[in-house]
Amino acid sequence: MIQVAGMWIWKRKHMQGPPGDLKMPTVHPSWDPNDPRGRQNMEECRTLIIRGFKEAILRSQNARKAFDEQQKREETPTEWLERLRKNMRQYYSGINPETTAGQILLKTYFVTHAWLDIQRKLEKLDSWQERGLEDYRSLAHCKSRSIPAGGAWRDRGVGMMELPKK
Repeated sequence: MIQVAGMWIWKRKHMQGPPGDLKMPTVHPSWDPNDPRGRQNMEECRTLIIRGFKEAILRSQNARKAFDEQQKREETPTEWLERLRKNMRQYYSGINPETTAGQILLKTYFVTHAWLDIQRKLEKLDSWQERGLEDYRSLAHCKSRSIPAGGAWRDRGVGMMELPKK
């Protein structure tokens, strides 16, 4: 698998050059390290092996990076949900946001990382875990309609939001 990835990298980079199986041979190539051409072949083979490792090995899933954010002040619930979906696809590629498991993750993070007033409203609902994401978005959107343009809310430190004093 690593050799195939290395040969594919070579082929992609050097269309007109020698084929990749000459640069990453399956049998001992008998390259002389004292000869400049043999030395160059060894260095290219080593580089292709390292790049083949990087290409062939699956990347880890980073859930912390995907969900380590809060809803922004000017962000609507719809934008917040779309940003969560995008992060989930980009960083946490092991779970599709459209599957049942992905929906459960999105619901949980949508509720727990939203603004505190929206979060409290959604958590007070009976059986909030069984509701659909569209229900959350519409309920949260009703709550956020009272937000003035420009996100002029101020946090008093206890999670309650109020308009700034004039």
